[in-house]
Amino acid sequence: MPGLYRTGEEKRQLESRNGAIQFLAVLNYIDEWGPESILTPVIVLELQRLAVNQIYTCAGNSAAAPS
Repeated sequence: MPGLYRTGEEKRQLESRNGAIQFLAVLNYIDEWGPESILTPVIVLELQRLAVNQIYTCAGNSAAAPS
């Protein structure tokens, strides 16, 4: 899958930035977590989107598993 970045250094910088953003999102989820909270596909997709945002075009999209 071709990336949206131009160089390996740019990819590393985006990965670092996205990791920090993803970490802050997890802290926010923890802060709002309640006794009835569950990990849903929506949360997993959002964390995936944050991880690859501006790196790959698949950010926030799920792929069907092979049969």
